[in-house]
Amino acid sequence: MSQSRRARRMERHHQLTKGPGLNLVSLMDIFTILVFFLLVNSAGPQNLPSLKDLRMPSVVSLNPPAETLVLAVTKERVLLQGEALGSWQQWEADGPRLLQALEQALQQNASKTAAPEQGRAITLMADETVPYAIIEKLIDLCKEQDYRQIAFAANLKAPPQGQP
Repeated sequence: MSQSRRARRMERHHQLTKGPGLNLVSLMDIFTILVFFLLVNSAGPQNLPSLKDLRMPSVVSLNPPAETLVLAVTKERVLLQGEALGSWQQWEADGPRLLQALEQALQQNASKTAAPEQGRAITLMADETVPYAIIEKLIDLCKEQDYRQIAFAANLKAPPQGQP
């Protein structure tokens, strides 16, 4: 059966006024790129925890810190991976108890992974007002637990003009 000229014209007109269909290929491409972008950016350098009551010394360095266990000594307390272990301010009374709690926490973290030949790595963040004798005791305890790669965290500042 043949159509009239008017019917053919109306059919062409309706075909031209239809909107384009949803193109899922380009939508999948965008989401694939987004996933790759998020994967690449999530594997960036470690950001150390930001503690408001911790004031660290400043240093010039070009290398970002490696991802390690973090031992923080604030003005009031000692933290391992964000968990409070005790207060260093009452060192005379709580010193042995604090060291024992830290030793147990280090042993628990050490049991999760095998120790490399050069020892486990730990980052020590300490407020600049903490006495060095306390930091020394904490370092000795870390060494006893086979944490021999001890890094000290500090605020990164820009290198002086004229130097790399």
